[in-house]
Amino acid sequence: SGLTTICNYAFSSCKSLNEINLPEALTVIGYQAFRDCINLGTIDLPESLITINGYAFYGCNGLTSIKLPSNLQTLSYEAFGYCANLQSVWIPKTITNETSYYGSSSNYGPFDSCAKLKSVTFADGITNIPSGLFESCTGIESIEIPDTVTSINTYAFQNSSIRSVKVGSGLTTICSNAFYGCKSLTEINLPETLTSIGYEAFRDCINLGTIDFPESLIEIGRYAFYGCSSLTGIKLPSKITRIENNTFYGCSSMTTAELPEALKSIGEYAFYGCEALEGIVIPDKTYLIENDAFENCSALKSLKCGTGLRTVEYNAFRNCDALTEVTLQEGVTTIGNNAFYDCDGLETIALPNSVTSIGTSLFSGCEKLKNVTLGIGITQIPASMFYQCPKLESIALPYRVTSIGDSAFANSTSFTSITIPRSVTTFGSNIFSYPAKLTIYGVSGTKAETYAGEIGATFVPIDKPATSATLDKTTLNINKGSSAKLNLSVQPIDFTDEVNWKSANTSVVTVAADGTVKAVGVGTTTIKVTVGNASASCKVTVVQPVTSISLNKTSLSMEALSTYQLTATAYPNDAYDKSVKWESSDTSVATVSEDGLVTAVGKGTATIKATSTAVSSVSRSCTVTVTNNGIVAKDVAQLESPHNYSNNCSDIWLYTLPDASKITVTFDERTNIEDGFDYLYIYNASGEQVGKYTGTELAGKSIDIDGDTVKIKLVSDGGGNEWGFKVTDVKVASGAHVHSYTSVVTAPTCTEKGYTTHTCVCGDSYVDSYTDALGHSYGAWKQTKAPTCTAKGAEVRTCTRCNASETRDINALGHDIKHHAAKAATCTEKGWAAYDTCSHCNYSTYKEIAATGHHHNAVVTAPTCTAKGYTTHTCACGDSYKDNYTNALGHSFANGKCTRCGAADPNYKPAPKAPGLKITTVSGKPKIYWNAVDGAVKYWVYRSTDGKTFKYYDSTTKTSYTNNSTTIGTTYYYKVKAVAVVDGNNYASDFSASKSIQCKPAAPTVSINRSNGKPKLSWKAVSGATKYWIYRSTDGVNFKYWDSTTKTSYTNSGAESGKKHYYRVKAVAVVNGKNIVSANSSTKSLFTSLAKPSVSITTSNGKPKLTWKAVTGADKYYIYRSTDGKNFSYWDSTTKTTYVNSGAKKNTKYYYKVKAVCASNSNANSAQSSTVSIKATK
Repeated sequence: SGLTTICNYAFSSCKSLNEINLPEALTVIGYQAFRDCINLGTIDLPESLITINGYAFYGCNGLTSIKLPSNLQTLSYEAFGYCANLQSVWIPKTITNETSYYGSSSNYGPFDSCAKLKSVTFADGITNIPSGLFESCTGIESIEIPDTVTSINTYAFQNSSIRSVKVGSGLTTICSNAFYGCKSLTEINLPETLTSIGYEAFRDCINLGTIDFPESLIEIGRYAFYGCSSLTGIKLPSKITRIENNTFYGCSSMTTAELPEALKSIGEYAFYGCEALEGIVIPDKTYLIENDAFENCSALKSLKCGTGLRTVEYNAFRNCDALTEVTLQEGVTTIGNNAFYDCDGLETIALPNSVTSIGTSLFSGCEKLKNVTLGIGITQIPASMFYQCPKLESIALPYRVTSIGDSAFANSTSFTSITIPRSVTTFGSNIFSYPAKLTIYGVSGTKAETYAGEIGATFVPIDKPATSATLDKTTLNINKGSSAKLNLSVQPIDFTDEVNWKSANTSVVTVAADGTVKAVGVGTTTIKVTVGNASASCKVTVVQPVTSISLNKTSLSMEALSTYQLTATAYPNDAYDKSVKWESSDTSVATVSEDGLVTAVGKGTATIKATSTAVSSVSRSCTVTVTNNGIVAKDVAQLESPHNYSNNCSDIWLYTLPDASKITVTFDERTNIEDGFDYLYIYNASGEQVGKYTGTELAGKSIDIDGDTVKIKLVSDGGGNEWGFKVTDVKVASGAHVHSYTSVVTAPTCTEKGYTTHTCVCGDSYVDSYTDALGHSYGAWKQTKAPTCTAKGAEVRTCTRCNASETRDINALGHDIKHHAAKAATCTEKGWAAYDTCSHCNYSTYKEIAATGHHHNAVVTAPTCTAKGYTTHTCACGDSYKDNYTNALGHSFANGKCTRCGAADPNYKPAPKAPGLKITTVSGKPKIYWNAVDGAVKYWVYRSTDGKTFKYYDSTTKTSYTNNSTTIGTTYYYKVKAVAVVDGNNYASDFSASKSIQCKPAAPTVSINRSNGKPKLSWKAVSGATKYWIYRSTDGVNFKYWDSTTKTSYTNSGAESGKKHYYRVKAVAVVNGKNIVSANSSTKSLFTSLAKPSVSITTSNGKPKLTWKAVTGADKYYIYRSTDGKNFSYWDSTTKTTYVNSGAKKNTKYYYKVKAVCASNSNANSAQSSTVSIKATK
């Protein structure tokens, strides 16, 4: 009877063991203690047992039924695994441990592979299905979860064979992986109490066809229904605000998905691969669709987005091939990369004006896309946006677009037309694949025209004035310091006018070029936008926002189930909207109502935050610490403490028997509280203490409590405890009655809450069902005092229910300034300076300028040959008169014309025309020449040395004249007159134009020949020249100064042998220390060669012997021989400077020549030497 522990392996594999008794003192059965005891048929587990460790009864095939002890706390993995004949089990409510080691390849739930386990009974009052309890249990097919269960814990049924689950009415939480991999599960009901479905809770339940989500559901975890390929449709409850990542990934049979109005965001991959989903409506409160959310929903035809949507992330609708209808509302600002990539069925798309950011490849590969409308918020066309859209033919870009990215329209084979606004200044590479058939429409002189020329597209200039301009708002209320966007729509969409925004009062609001309004100061003004002759306006009212919030408490310590009223005060006092919204960081600890009433729920810490309704960044928080747990029992069985209870406990239990006037509460006979140290406090519905008990004072006892509610509080100290308490019954007390209430509803008014009063015939009553005050239902504001430019007005509105009224100021209008151009005063009319007036009042800055009177300016008109002279007096206004007349001058003829008026002299004999003069030099002497003049028989030459004073110099009958009597270095100027002779009289023309030239030496006449193989230049002395400059070139084009000489010849001794050199020579005279240089001589050229050898001849032993000096640069020498002194032929070669003709015949005379040879350049070989001869004597 004293045994407390059976240790690890104690009876492991005792295959003959068929009976064992376990005493009431036993608390622990160890690891594998009875493993594979295959003949152990029955076993009674004592109530004292607290722990059954892993594999304790693994493989005990004789076991058919197990009743687990009611105080069991730990039931470890595989405890009854592979008990092949186990058919039924009773589960206590006390198991608290994590029973499954998820992720291990060997450890599973305590009933792993119990193929015959069909019957499961749960203890009354059980509140949770322990973690991993039926993980991998292959026998269980259906189960009924009691109403008292609030949580199905992690892995509870993972990978089990469960098919049907009937869930009781108390369930609030299905934890992560609870039904993961239950491939046979086809049916489960979710009660109206359920608030949370955890991570991967139903993942890969491939046969789960339908599921009804209760309205109580608040959250669904990531991957919760991942891979539920039989799920045909969903309707999410109204409290769901987010669909987490991968929640319905791969639900390939889902055809419908109804989303709740409260939904704020859709996580990444949420509906990825839902291949049967045909349509989706995004609610108005949904602001975010994350990446890949609907990717590969290949049957999706319709997408309708609500007004709250702001962001569509990358790949959100990628490869939705059936998508034909997309509705995007104003408000969307961002659409990510590839969001509609490869949506082959999409034909039409319109991006709202609110869209300001779009990603690359947005519509790339949309094979049927033909009609595209882009909103005016777009400022760039990203790379590959319409890449490979074969049906797209044309597009008009919005007026604020500044750049077009790489390959934006590449491989769009039908694309032929685009309208590019004046704002586009940046063009990427390969934007269009077929520029030859592309027409670009744009404003003449803009970058669009330049770009069209660069790529070879046709440019067509357009001029389309705006016909209308509208703003998306005509009135706007905005907090001071905030910004808002006004969206402009203009018709026609391809207008070419410039857009101009302005604020009537920049101390109230400013406006940017994109329509962004920034609130600067409190007040009202007007924003106006003009587009050519079209315009639109918006009245903007700037109000004072909430800047801070204070709370009456910033920290609270509360008992469970108690309440506290928090009060929030918004500042400053003149804030326009001072309302706040309340929220709790952890509703399992504390909740908060709409008006700030905090209710403590369970032990822990939560943050209660009040946030300004109008300014979400302004908030204040209160830290709430709940010191104990509160259990609101739905069943008497839940009125029970843990056994034994814990130290430092202060938990509360609450139970209500509805409408009872008095109740009797009966306690279990085992009830025991540590005597004198720990206490059980009993309270009635009003919170009044009924009693304080310790020890066994309540064991098996009953107490009466006024009202329908009992509140039990267990308070223990830090050491020592007992069994605790258990309530076995709560009933209407003897002699008491159940209240029968009559309900009277008091309707809410504008300022007072509504409520329901419940009254019993006994006189008991209570009030509940409070409804918020209606608030005033004001009619429209009516103006009672009109505002002026400088004074506020007033307006009033009246409640349609209670006739209460409120009055508010109307801000002064401020002057509506109209600018008037200045008008200058004239001689006879007054004028004014530029001035302003107000269109609302008589405000004016007008200032008058008096008439100026006439101011005449005198202009003298001189007399002519035939008309009088006079003075005209003229005023700027046009008034004028004449006086001071003088007589006509008469004609003054000369050379057949009047020198003043040009009239012809009737008696004039005409002189010839002046010749057209040209000048050059001949041999350094000036030579002038001209065209022959009709009628001229001779020409007079005039000369000057200063270009000013010309004197007659000579006469000639020719049309050229060389002035030989000149001095080198002097510049001479010439003029010529053509002379006709009539009746013996000379009639000379006017002077020709002057021509000048400086006298230079004559250019040398140069000849060239070789001197010892080197170029030698020669020329005759040039008159007046004292030296000569030599210029040299190796290509005959580019000459450079080479040398100078005073002689009339020059040998270029340094010229490289075998090269051709070109030469020019200039004669130079020195006059007053300055060089006067002639023109270039003609070009002369010559190949340089080696010097020809100087040969002498004698005999050696009777044979001819030739001798010469070595020639510089020669590598060898060729010997030429003749017997007649005329016909020489090559004979031999030598590198020496002597040669003996040993083969010469006796008494024969021989003639010889020698040539110096350059081995590397034959062009450098010398000429043959002079002939030498001798007779051979031997």
